[in-house]
Formats: sequence, C-alpha cells, structure tokens
Amino acid sequence: MKKIVYSQGISCYASDTAGVCSALFELGGMTVVHDASGCNSTYATFDEPRWYNSESMTYISALTENDMVCGNDEKLIADIVRAAEELKPAFIMLTCSVIPLMTGCDLDAIAREVENRSGITSFAVSLGGLKNYTQGMNKAFCRLAERFLKAPDKVSKIPRGVNILGATPLDLPLNGSLEAIKEFLKRNNFVLQSCWAMDSTLEELSNSAAAEVNWVISSGALALAEYMFEKYHIPFVCGVPLGRAAAEALRVDLERAIAEKCNIYSCARRCAAAEKEKTAAFIIGESVFAGSLAYTLQQECRWNCRVIDPLASDQVLLGADDLQCSTESEIETAIADSDVVAADNMYEVIVPEGALMLKIPHTAFSGRCYRKQQLNLIDRKIDWENLLCRK
Repeated sequence: MKKIVYSQGISCYASDTAGVCSALFELGGMTVVHDASGCNSTYATFDEPRWYNSESMTYISALTENDMVCGNDEKLIADIVRAAEELKPAFIMLTCSVIPLMTGCDLDAIAREVENRSGITSFAVSLGGLKNYTQGMNKAFCRLAERFLKAPDKVSKIPRGVNILGATPLDLPLNGSLEAIKEFLKRNNFVLQSCWAMDSTLEELSNSAAAEVNWVISSGALALAEYMFEKYHIPFVCGVPLGRAAAEALRVDLERAIAEKCNIYSCARRCAAAEKEKTAAFIIGESVFAGSLAYTLQQECRWNCRVIDPLASDQVLLGADDLQCSTESEIETAIADSDVVAADNMYEVIVPEGALMLKIPHTAFSGRCYRKQQLNLIDRKIDWENLLCRK
C-alpha cells in the first residue's frame, strides 16, 4: 500500500477557487462561489490583498445543508439573477468548492440558465476545490477569452504591441512590481495592449488580438497563451524579468517572437552547467518565476541552479534538470544537500541546517504572513549576497 505523506511544517498553495476569483477580480463581473456561508472570508483575508482597498463583486452562495442534500439549484439561480438585476455586472462567473460537485451540481447548466434569465454573459469555472490556483487562473482566463475576445479582423494590429498574461497578486506582489514590468516594456519600445488581469478594463482585454506578442508571467496563464496562439496566431514568451540577466534575455526573446512568430519558454532556459564545486542552489515555487530566477542566479552569481515545481506545471516551462515534487517529504529530500534555497519564508523549516536561504514571500503560498517583506526584483541590479540568510 502506498504511504500517504502529509505536510507537517510547510503550508499548501492556494486552491483553484482563489485563482479563479483573483483572475477576474478587476473586470467588473460578478463572481459567485457556490459554497457554505462564511467561506468567502478565507479567500478575502488571505489570498486577495486588493480586497481591502478596491471594490469587486465577489460573493458566496451561502450553501446550506438542505440545499446540498436536496440540490436546490433554483434558489441559487434566482438569487444570482436578482443580484444581477441590481448590480448590472459585465458578466457572471460561477465557481464552487468540492461540496456541490460531490452532490452532482452542474454549474455549466446553471450558468446557461442564469444567462437566459438575466441576459448577461454567464459562464462557469469549476475544478472542484482540490487543485491549485494556477489551474483555476488558466481555466478562468480561457473562459473569459472564449466569450469576449474580438476577432483579429475587428481590431487593428499594434506594432510591437504586448499583452501581459497572468498578472494577479497571487504571484505578483503589490509593491511596484507590475509598474516595473510596464516600465520595462516602455523602456524597450514595446506598447502595452492589455494586462490579464490587473490595471486593464474588460474592453482592453477584448481587444487583445491587436497585440503582436503575448508575454506570460505566470504558469496560470499558459493555457490562455496557447489558446490565443492557436486561434489568433499570436506567439508568446514565458518569463519574468528578475534582475538584469533575465530582463535582457526577455527583451531579446520578445523581439524574436515577434519577428519569427515563434513561442519561447524563456523560463526553461539555463546556462551551461556550472562545475560541481560551484554553489548548488534550488529555487522552489511557481515555474515561470522560479525558472526566470534560476537563470538570473546562474548568470549573476554563477550558482548551479535547479527549480523545484510543486504546482504540477506543464513540463515545457521547466529545464531538463528541474524537478516536480508534490509532497513536503519529496522537497525536503531533494534539497538535503543544497547550499542555497530560494523560496517562500515558510519553507525555512525544511531547509537543511547550514544552508543559506533567499527568502521570497509568495502570496499564493503564505498569504499575508510576509507581505511586508515581499521583494520587487523586476529589471534591476540586485545584491543577491546581501539578501541571503543562514538557516
């Protein structure tokens, strides 16, 4: 019998529900999470920092035991339609926890009925509450694109136009990082068409086919990039401009993607393997960010870097020597002989004694615990040695 290993010291990543809600937070739609009363507070308190200083129509259905047992879908539909008549959202999105799915709730059918009654574009994004936030983001972005993207012949192409894909506070700290990414584009003579999905309107997102290239900054938007490449022939580049090395590589890759109409996985690029006596470093976290950091650390610190991906990302986002680990024990075993570990602060409990740690708080992993310590590493010279601390 296979042994079941539980996390004993570290946290877990935000669920798909958080990814869905965060992806659509700023777009003027109404998000309804079909779940028990009070369950919205976890998402609002820990996963979504924008909740405190901006408005968003994110609600809980207040599912009761009777509703669950009897399958009272009519109550849910009527409540949503009544709220939509009052709030007039741009669209309605339904998602749910694992509880309604266990009783056979058909969210897609409910969304169609809501759209028929309200006349408002409605769709469902359901993963069951047991997957991680990047899968929720991917599905939410794709559903939005399917319903709102305008065909290329209805928009005018923007020379060097760029769509940023995957921008949410789950991966991107609200500390000037997004502004630095935009400045990176401006400084290198690119034109920002839209940002999925922060600081852009639904109308700007609907005109995304006007861009010449998509820039994926989180694995939570890879499916959207692939959808837009297949349907609208817009190439994409995957990576985050962390430090100077990754920033310069991304500039070159964005220009090459436009010129050659090819997709480039910058985050999977690694330098030539360092000698064995060099520092052995592991970067743990979301694959696009972690891979970009690995490249920069190899270039700027001459460390032998490998990524550990705990989120089951697509293999194309990882380097040949990178690892996918699904449990705490697997990660602890992998980093046992490491000299440096770069990861969220909560991973410190499994970092080997004597190793150095580069602490990079990640909202999707540790919530608000280390929010004041989040780093802005975008397109700047960084004294990496000064950020290291001894376990």
